[in-house]
Amino acid sequence: MRRQHWESVVRNRSVLISGASVTGLALAYWLQRAGFRPTVVERAPGLREGGQAIDIRGVALQVVERMGLLKEVRAATTDMRGMSFVDSRGEELSRSTEATLTGGLIDNDDVEIMRDDLTALLFDASHSRTEYLFGDVITSITQEDDAVAVGFRSSRPRRFDLVIGADGLHSGVRQLAFGPESEFVHFLGSYLAVFSVENFLGPERRTRHATRPGMDGEPPRSARGDRGGAGP
Repeated sequence: MRRQHWESVVRNRSVLISGASVTGLALAYWLQRAGFRPTVVERAPGLREGGQAIDIRGVALQVVERMGLLKEVRAATTDMRGMSFVDSRGEELSRSTEATLTGGLIDNDDVEIMRDDLTALLFDASHSRTEYLFGDVITSITQEDDAVAVGFRSSRPRRFDLVIGADGLHSGVRQLAFGPESEFVHFLGSYLAVFSVENFLGPERRTRHATRPGMDGEPPRSARGDRGGAGP
């Protein structure tokens, strides 16, 4: 029975991944490395820019190293050197040069990298043996006896052995497969906005945090070689 199951898995090699962000790109890399034929469909016309910083630590560092990307990831680090808290007028209340709220202790092996820097590295590592369908979206998913029939907004209908939803909080794949988003998402009463701005902080390499009743904010950080950064 186990042999039959394994032979079935080996034959089922065409995999469709919805979403070309960190999860989808990393999954495509490992699938093609294992001999599968991944296809990634992404609504945007190309890799999305922007987003918050991502911490790579613990086992994730080992995974990045196995992918041969650790050197490139470390070269793209935000290299934050501290943080400070300010009041509503921007006056500094406290400062630390030992840790940041987003990246933890400064002198450790962990890496903090901007989201789009990481996705660019993952795309470069996977695109040679992965098919990418940018500017398209899944419109229908039908389970058949031996495959999954998939309809697209722009591309022709196709059949895959497996369909994986890596398309985020408002997943279209989840809605098509399991029902309305309202059955799975529970609003927690707060919002988060992340955006990029010109670096008006200068070469500080620090994060600044401002809080007041009912709001927690982090003004833009100077990062990425002091080219500017992002903050909620």
